Amino acid sequence: MDIVNEILEREQQEQAKYKPITVEKLLEVQNDLGLLLCTDVNDLEEEKLKSDCDDYLLNLTRDNVQLLLNDLWQQPTETVEESVLAQLPAPNHKLPRERKIPEPKPLTKWQKFAQEKGIKKQPRMKKVYDQEQEKWVPTYGYKRAAAEKDRDWVLEVPGNADPMEDQFQKKQELRKERVAKNEIQRMRNIARAQKVKIPRIGIPIYELAHVENLIYLKLIYCDFFDN
Repeated sequence: MDIVNEILEREQQEQAKYKPITVEKLLEVQNDLGLLLCTDVNDLEEEKLKSDCDDYLLNLTRDNVQLLLNDLWQQPTETVEESVLAQLPAPNHKLPRERKIPEPKPLTKWQKFAQEKGIKKQPRMKKVYDQEQEKWVPTYGYKRAAAEKDRDWVLEVPGNADPMEDQFQKKQELRKERVAKNEIQRMRNIARAQKVKIPRIGIPIYELAHVENLIYLKLIYCDFFDN
């Protein structure tokens, strides 16, 4: 009998570790399963709160979570990859936003022009066939520069150009100017979207400026936005 009593006592101690799934409340809690939110409208017990605050709040939280899980497992479930998933309903509460709803970004000059003319953006191909090299070359990315270098290993000097001018350096400068112009136009679009007026005094016209002036103009824009 001692062994039986010992086993029963051990079993009771083991079961005492687990609390029941049924929780009784004076007022029913309000569960919003869409947000996994449990709102307990019952008054706090001040005596237990003062005597043992941590233990009281821990048990209170456990009971409310248990009520939330009880409602959760009453929802339709499905098994996905050996895991049981419950289908949550739509939320009932509307959570307030910390910030206002973002306004749509204003269109750039090109976007306005394309919208007026009905121009749609075509998908860009990753590779195109080069007739001179007789192979497929990338249209963008780090491998494009190597493909252009293999193709343009020699450049023709135009008839009206200086024969002593380095055409490779000229091509590189023109590319830098295009990149700088695109960057300045991007900053202008940002300034237009933020309704910021950029001072024009002392700033060269970027369409006619050289690459050094374009870099200087880009620094002016960056310094203006930082301030």
